[in-house]
Amino acid sequence: MGTVIALIIMGIWGGHLWFSLMYAQVDVTNIFMYIHILFQTWISTGLFITAHDSMHGAVSPIRPVNKTIGFTASLLYAGMWYPMLLRNHKLHHQYPGTEKDPDYSPRSQNFWYWWFLFMKKYLTVYQIVFMAVAFNVLKIWFTDVQLLLYWVLPSILSTFQLFYFGTYT
Repeated sequence: MGTVIALIIMGIWGGHLWFSLMYAQVDVTNIFMYIHILFQTWISTGLFITAHDSMHGAVSPIRPVNKTIGFTASLLYAGMWYPMLLRNHKLHHQYPGTEKDPDYSPRSQNFWYWWFLFMKKYLTVYQIVFMAVAFNVLKIWFTDVQLLLYWVLPSILSTFQLFYFGTYT
């Protein structure tokens, strides 16, 4: 059942992103623009949670299927490299709340400072290049504003949701 749920989440994420880019108007006076951004943020969070569940082997009892879904979900989420995520996540569970925990900040418990350190740890040159290439390819069909509002902004907003509920608290 986990595989089916994961595929549904990935399908909804991709389907809603496509729908938003194709049909949602970019108009600050249109409430639906904000609804699309919020929904895409929420489903982006679900996309990363799918990758996270895969790291725990909870998506599928078949390891290659589990790994493929985790890899795909993390790549779709923000060009994240699943093997690095998995390695860091294992350390997070091995050393929770210590200096060896890659998700923990021993320096400060300030939300913004900790979030910044957290993002710095997980943002890679590979990811930036991957996302830049994807963005520029998508510019063939969509405007910068469409991509920023319906793809980039929801991904960034979802990091706050994931960080707050998954790490900070």
